[in-house]
Amino acid sequence: MQVTTPSCKWVASKAVSILRVQPNIGTKELQTRLETDPNHKCTIGYDTVARGKARALDEIYGKWSKNFELLFRWNAEVIKRSPRSVIEIDVLEVDGEVYFHRFCCALKPCIDGLRRL
Repeated sequence: MQVTTPSCKWVASKAVSILRVQPNIGTKELQTRLETDPNHKCTIGYDTVARGKARALDEIYGKWSKNFELLFRWNAEVIKRSPRSVIEIDVLEVDGEVYFHRFCCALKPCIDGLRRL
């Protein structure tokens, strides 16, 4: 009988249900849960679990780059519908890559409400 090593795609398919319940589970703990599951009975490399976990998180939450892009689209839509709102999206550039750093939002109706106090 030939023993096959699970792929990161297989890990992702099994990890999705676990990550929906425990999104902050560590890679090592996920590896242990998958290996000790009586339905699987397999040995999985740590790197395979890490790549599979990342793939599963992308499936659950979407890719970070796509979500980052949506933040700027949301910003434009809020400004269009609620002019004079204040939205600041701060990014960092590291080695030519742009990363989200921080976010601040004050909607115009909230600003007006605070002024009345």
